[in-house]
Amino acid sequence: MNRFNFFLSLLLFGCLMTTDLSAQRDSRTASSNSPQNEQDVEQYSPNTSDRSVRSVRSTLPMRDEVIEFEVEIVDNLAIYEGDIVLGPAAQYDPNVENAVAISGANYRWPNGGDNIYRWGNGSPVPTPAPAPQPIASKWQQIPGGLKCVSVAADGTVWGVNSADDIYRWDGSKWTNIPGKLKQISAGSMNHIWGVNSADNIYRWDGSNWQQVPGGLKHVSVGSDGAVWGVNSADNIYRMDGSEWTNVPGKLKQISVGSSSQVWGVNSADDIYRWDGGKWTNIPGKLKHVSVGFDGKVWGVNSADDIYQWDGSNWTQVAGKLKQISVGNDINVWGVNSADNIYRWGNGSSVPAPAPALPVPAPAAPVPTGYQRPAGS
Repeated sequence: MNRFNFFLSLLLFGCLMTTDLSAQRDSRTASSNSPQNEQDVEQYSPNTSDRSVRSVRSTLPMRDEVIEFEVEIVDNLAIYEGDIVLGPAAQYDPNVENAVAISGANYRWPNGGDNIYRWGNGSPVPTPAPAPQPIASKWQQIPGGLKCVSVAADGTVWGVNSADDIYRWDGSKWTNIPGKLKQISAGSMNHIWGVNSADNIYRWDGSNWQQVPGGLKHVSVGSDGAVWGVNSADNIYRMDGSEWTNVPGKLKQISVGSSSQVWGVNSADDIYRWDGGKWTNIPGKLKHVSVGFDGKVWGVNSADDIYQWDGSNWTQVAGKLKQISVGNDINVWGVNSADNIYRWGNGSSVPAPAPALPVPAPAAPVPTGYQRPAGS
């Protein structure tokens, strides 16, 4: 028998086993973390100290076409979808195009636990634990429409809409503020900064916008007045007194909770945290990140999925947002792809979208005569 026929025979065997396995799955009535009939099951304890993930192109016993999928390599075994042991890792070499899967789906690793089981003589396969679920949604929709929103630790909320009109939330309604900004940041009721479509920088003095020298595409201010920003070349700047200081690195978006809480993402959606002297890479990918004054961090990825940082891992939160803002653990706001506004609340139902915001007032005059920071 030549090699091709050998692999084909084994593949057909795997498919037959899978068909029988499916029938057995349909007949089970309860889940378990161990086999229901120990005498029909062979068990083996894998060495789980060394794990890796690889992408391969191959067939699967349950699908006859070549597809691209990921396997986790544990103790030289290829694990598919968390608990299906496909076979030796060598059979799933990413450098081998159209490799053939020759093991059936009758090997299971329930819950990624201590033991791998082989099903035999009709015993039910142990049911794997369900995948981790996102944190239940507690988003409350807020009337209006904004493309960017910012909330401070003291509950101050400002935002801008698709026409660059500026609004401030008074607890029950939006108040239009004269001027035009494409992006805004609220550190507290006394610290409001923003940039306009020309990358000019402005600071709110309580009644008027004051232009600040320089040019930034994105600015962020913390609860203590610390200000950082990035320009059109992704160069990073920190306001030191009245001057901008260039900070090494490249970021497309930055967030400041306070002088000791600064996070950002670069053009590849890599995540970084400033440790006071250098940037530390944080695992994961986000297109937008936000940190509060208390170190609470949330972000959204390229699919608008929402994530919360627990200090060592990202936990997904139910919902979809294109931009998010964190003041502290009780002040989290965001906007979705339709510019609907949401606040993380007490879990009450989400009301129907509210009418559009009122027609804004004319833009405030734009001061001139300022120079941008070197390199911006």
